[in-house]
Amino acid sequence: MQKEFEIKSKVESISEIRKKLKKIGARKIGIKRNVDIYYTPESGEKYYGNRSRLKFRIRFDGESDKGRLEVHKILNLHEAIEYELPVGDVKMVKIMLKELRFKQCSIVDKVRESYKYGSLNIELDKVKELGEFMEVEIMNSDRNKAVKRINEFYKKIGVSKKDFIIGGGYGEMMIKHNQKSK
Repeated sequence: MQKEFEIKSKVESISEIRKKLKKIGARKIGIKRNVDIYYTPESGEKYYGNRSRLKFRIRFDGESDKGRLEVHKILNLHEAIEYELPVGDVKMVKIMLKELRFKQCSIVDKVRESYKYGSLNIELDKVKELGEFMEVEIMNSDRNKAVKRINEFYKKIGVSKKDFIIGGGYGEMMIKHNQKSK
């Protein structure tokens, strides 16, 4: 279990952000594909939308059958507690969730480049059907200090607060995108 403080922003060009990260000395960790399948109960409280207290998903690379089951308990706009459990058989977990009356509410397929800059984790995400984004997060920190540190970082690399995405993540964004496409 970890406490995460995160601010996500829409970016015009990952390649431009990549240059800025290199210039300030951010260390590249790696690049990988993530497929996130979001679930919600068939009845009762929904795990999506602005008032949702929980986010529930399976994360895997889209090819192997290993991944993680994740629950994020949302505390406020920028803060969540994360619970993660390694999964050795993603197909079986999908079957179990169906039997437990959970339904799939969205799929997010992204290529993620990860960087480290001091205590900050920086993710450059190219999300299928949604575009390019940057997530900046800090783990297990004081809320006010974390938000201040993340805002300072965004300012340093020239990303405006007007580009911040407040409330909701890729799962919710994909639900809205799919509703517009219908």
